[in-house]
Amino acid sequence: MPQFSKDYDRIDEIKGNDAFLVEDSSDGKVKYANPSQINAKFDKLIADIEAATQAAATATTKASSAAVSANEAKTSENNAQAHKTAAANSAEAARQSAEAAAGTLASAAQKGGPEMRVIVEALNQAHSRIETLENLLVQVLTGQVIIPRLSVDELDVWKRNNIVTHGAGAPTYIPLDKGRLYIDTEGDVIYKSTGNTSVGSWSNK
Repeated sequence: MPQFSKDYDRIDEIKGNDAFLVEDSSDGKVKYANPSQINAKFDKLIADIEAATQAAATATTKASSAAVSANEAKTSENNAQAHKTAAANSAEAARQSAEAAAGTLASAAQKGGPEMRVIVEALNQAHSRIETLENLLVQVLTGQVIIPRLSVDELDVWKRNNIVTHGAGAPTYIPLDKGRLYIDTEGDVIYKSTGNTSVGSWSNK
């Protein structure tokens, strides 16, 4: 077997047109290959290794993200279940409270007998009469109902329904209609309503 240092000259630099003896894996024959062919194979091998490394890193990142998302989803599911349980408990407590109140009312009505029904009916009639009086008073004060003759000892009418009203300072409310008068007792100024669209409908000119 020849000795490399004795039988061959030393190559100080590999040039592009140099050749290597390589054994072809497809047919087993020894063939020549130049440096550019060898370098291309190495470059492709390195590129494949880098691509594989990057793909592995990307897969690892995605797996970590998926694990985090799974944990968050599990936490949300647990929280939702807790809220659902709390709501169910509250609903059940409300139902029990309503049943207890209904039982109490039924017991009171049963014990009260006819007297209880009379009291309830009297309260309903009183409420109806009070509501009727309130509606009638509102209609009188707003001019919807005219009373031809009324005898009173003292009446404090809501100021917006008086034709002439007064107060300390300029009026701060919208006049009921055109032609109302307002006296500023603080500034001794008389205002007259020119309409009823806004507070600015009062004029002191």
